[in-house]
Amino acid sequence: FRGWELGLGAMLALGSVPRPRSARHGEAAAWLGLAFIATSVAALSWQSRFPGLSALLPCVGTALVVWGGSGAPTVASRLLSTRPLVFIGLVSYSLYLWHWPILVFARHYAIRELTVGERIALLLLAAALAVASWWFIERPFRGRHGILGRRQLFGLSAAAMAVLCALGLAGVASSGWPQRFDARTLQLLAGADD
Repeated sequence: FRGWELGLGAMLALGSVPRPRSARHGEAAAWLGLAFIATSVAALSWQSRFPGLSALLPCVGTALVVWGGSGAPTVASRLLSTRPLVFIGLVSYSLYLWHWPILVFARHYAIRELTVGERIALLLLAAALAVASWWFIERPFRGRHGILGRRQLFGLSAAAMAVLCALGLAGVASSGWPQRFDARTLQLLAGADD
């Protein structure tokens, strides 16, 4: 049900949508997109049903900002081209991967809601780990000067996926490798379904 979000970005990336007819149209689209994003930041809360219709404003807003800047540069595209924001964009995927497990495990360990100070400290930790991940893991594999060529990288990725799929299928076929448990645990597990 969230495929449309990815599809929206893919349409822009593949050039399926014609560029703005003029710089004025692009600027207007970018400002409208920024307004949509700002509205979603102000209006969405923990009680909002997300994704659903709540995802419409931020996704369409982002698409409008990107589309508006695909022709002539806009105020938004110039702002997003500044070094600090480009750097945030570079580490954003690593930050996305790090922040959630850090916050979830910290909350699980604390057995309570985290304070604002604790959340800020954990997000700073996630940011530091994101920068380190980008620098030591992502960067060496990106671009023409990466450790591996594109063909080797995709080949190794396909091999890794094949191994993980085979392990997953073996786990399903063996019902989760029950031989890893001792006899008493297996007996208790068998009784759990009675």
